[in-house]
Amino acid sequence: MTTNPAYSLPPPNHAALLTGLNARPLSIEETADRYPNENELVVRVHAVAINQIDWKMQDEPWTDFKYPLILGVDVAGEVVHVGSEVNHNTQAKGLHSLGVGDRVAGHALRLATGDNRHAAFQEYAVLWNNMTVKIPSGMSYERAAVLPLGVSTASAALFQQAPAGMGLEFPTVDQGQRDEVSATRAAVLVWGATSSVGSNAVQMAAAAGYDVIAAASRANFETVRRLGARVVIDYRGSGEEVVKQVREALVRGGHLVGIFDAIGAKNSIGPILKIFEADLPIQAVKRVHTTGDGVDDDWKLTLPKGVEVLPIQAIDIRGEEGDDRAETVGWKIYRDFLPRALAAGKYESYPEPAVAGEGLGSIQAALETSKKGRGGKVVVTIE
Repeated sequence: MTTNPAYSLPPPNHAALLTGLNARPLSIEETADRYPNENELVVRVHAVAINQIDWKMQDEPWTDFKYPLILGVDVAGEVVHVGSEVNHNTQAKGLHSLGVGDRVAGHALRLATGDNRHAAFQEYAVLWNNMTVKIPSGMSYERAAVLPLGVSTASAALFQQAPAGMGLEFPTVDQGQRDEVSATRAAVLVWGATSSVGSNAVQMAAAAGYDVIAAASRANFETVRRLGARVVIDYRGSGEEVVKQVREALVRGGHLVGIFDAIGAKNSIGPILKIFEADLPIQAVKRVHTTGDGVDDDWKLTLPKGVEVLPIQAIDIRGEEGDDRAETVGWKIYRDFLPRALAAGKYESYPEPAVAGEGLGSIQAALETSKKGRGGKVVVTIE
């Protein structure tokens, strides 16, 4: 780890600590100063967004954590310290470098690394260089904080190599590259297209050149079209109605190359499975990638022959320690595509941030608000 004695962060770091199983409220305490290793950067946190995984880890963690634990995945703020290898090879590839003073958003990886430095709910967070995006000057930190986990989850489903993901072509701002994919008439079905994850999946699949068939409620049809869907279908219909709508969406002779369930619930898997029972051009699709935990034994009995329902992991796009970060899905999205798309105004932060308070002391109430699920994505400002 880089610990430059000539460098020190302004005031000491403070964090909202989870001190034990289901302990509440989070305890605001001073921690060690934050320094990056060579592939990391330190961000002065200005906004964090709340996700289901945050309050679930407080209520019912999936493993025995070592406490105290700092939660939080979505973070936006200002870079204050950069590791020596953060911008390795970016100039040669024409990519955006990251430097002190830059405004960024990133996916905090504490739940993957076990390192409290890599958590969002603190004043200074340490981010991996391939999970951090430079944001435009006109984008607020509150709006930027909505992006990371939705981006990462959708990226894992669409762009990780099969069977972990669909292995699709990467999104791009280059119209010529998109046209090459579009000419193949390949289509992607995104179920739950106005969720945090689904809205990012729609935008990235469209930016890669795929025809996007998006399933959403009728009230959100225009929003999904704005995000890039060619066809929108009503996901509240029966399985037979969904099949009919998908068939009509493929009238140009298109073919489905991927199905992504961005909701991850049993009542969303059912109608999707009906698609495999119909006479549709989906021969290449044998999987539904889902944000859920897959299907239990009872559901497995109903799966069409040869079809799998596979859960995806957002953290997979980071790669592992020792991997070439520039070759990971995370790098290709956060360091290559997203900075260009955001700067060009060709990518939207969605859903709307719902600011629920200021300061670390507001995070516990924000967790409870998020748990109620009343629309938008709950955000807390940290300044």
